[in-house]
Amino acid sequence: FTLTPDKTNFGAGGGSGSFNITTNNTACQWTAATADPWITILAPTSGTGNGVVSFTVQPNISPARTGKIIVNGVEFIITQENGCTYT
Repeated sequence: FTLTPDKTNFGAGGGSGSFNITTNNTACQWTAATADPWITILAPTSGTGNGVVSFTVQPNISPARTGKIIVNGVEFIITQENGCTYT
């Protein structure tokens, strides 16, 4: 199966996004997961056949960062801009 798009970028303020899952068979099962605490996967986190995974990205107050959502071993990459402020 494929993820479309397979990556995205957010500004320091965070936000929400989604990506499509396309399978070659309506019986194929998938599960989406992340180990990054600043990324939250919204329902559904699993499904069968084609689907859409929605997620949110928390605001960043640290240096630029990169995280991922993994769907059955395929990575969706999320990058977020630098959130540091200097005075």
